[in-house]
Amino acid sequence: MKPSIRTDAFVKLDMKGHVLAVALLMLLSALRAFSCPYIIRDVGFALPRRPYHIYCLVKGGSPEEKRITTIFESVSAEVLRGSNVEAEVVEVGHLPASIRKQLGPIDLNDLPRAILISPEGKALVLPKVDYTSERSVRRQLEDVISSPKREEIKRHIVRNWCVVMLVEGTDRRENERAKEAILRASHQIVGAVTETGTMVRRKPYLTLLSPQDRGEERILLWSLGLLEGEGERPRAVVLFGRGQQIGPVIEGKGINDRSMLSLLYTLGKACACTTDTKLLSGPQIPLKWGDDIRGEVCRELGFDPENPVLKSTLAMLGLFVENPSACRATMGYVETPVEKLEKEENPTILLPLSASATDEVEAEPTMEEGVHIMLFTSVVMFLAVGIGALFLLIKRRRSL
Repeated sequence: MKPSIRTDAFVKLDMKGHVLAVALLMLLSALRAFSCPYIIRDVGFALPRRPYHIYCLVKGGSPEEKRITTIFESVSAEVLRGSNVEAEVVEVGHLPASIRKQLGPIDLNDLPRAILISPEGKALVLPKVDYTSERSVRRQLEDVISSPKREEIKRHIVRNWCVVMLVEGTDRRENERAKEAILRASHQIVGAVTETGTMVRRKPYLTLLSPQDRGEERILLWSLGLLEGEGERPRAVVLFGRGQQIGPVIEGKGINDRSMLSLLYTLGKACACTTDTKLLSGPQIPLKWGDDIRGEVCRELGFDPENPVLKSTLAMLGLFVENPSACRATMGYVETPVEKLEKEENPTILLPLSASATDEVEAEPTMEEGVHIMLFTSVVMFLAVGIGALFLLIKRRRSL
């Protein structure tokens, strides 16, 4: 005798399977909405600053050095306010061993002398000035946080999608080829839609740094690791947020449409959980970020980068600056040299709109509104999951 098969059991199981599948999809959607509410480009304006340090080295103990300490601390507190640079007077004997190793033997007769330390621990000796003169100290500190090129970057980094700085080499033909590639990629990014559904409204801003500007922009180049290297080939750097580099420095023939688009598309990713964190751990240039540019961010992007709600949300997400190992990369070009990007498929990080898309679009949700939308969506999704679970429980009891 053949065993009887209860087809109704399969029907009930199939219904339960569908409900479970829907509930699981809702849960995953809620988790995604909660974990990735912002694009990288906008988050860059709200992330914590990684400070540089200026150490004014003294032998210690003399009355003149006490006067120098008073002047240096007073002027630095005023000039460096709102920047990502901190300053203090340090006796040379208290200097960390790692920095002393970089500097080599220190001539005590050459003190006082100031050095600039990057967040990564690199050291740069600053020109010697009269540290008993308030005017001289002020001028040196202002040179650390400001230069013509950095002021130009500040004027455009908020309004534009990002800033691309092309450090020109001595080969004029290569410079022009690299410039044209950057301009083509910049035009292509306009009208694309980010992972959060917002549109790229304005193209990246291109700024050129000629070989003649290198002396005046020494600190800017040093902060990006561009002081050393070949002078013949052009080099390109993409900056976003508060002057932070994204991705690697692209050199020579590597500067092409594909490599530039890959970095520009990355800025439209939803937070750091879906991209290679190595691309997001680049240096941040020494820069003063005052109330004027903070107000510009509020007007242009629709959120206050100093809002405590945003900062706490970013802390919960464990974004790339404070916790770069929290997420793992899933992008197609992870750990792929820039020169090999031509072999990849077309980027799918952002979805291009029609060719008629322009720079001006309708108002989009702000980041603060995004927080409320995110929380509301999460609550709705979790309620849906709960209702689905309750439905399953009722069906199960009725079948008993």
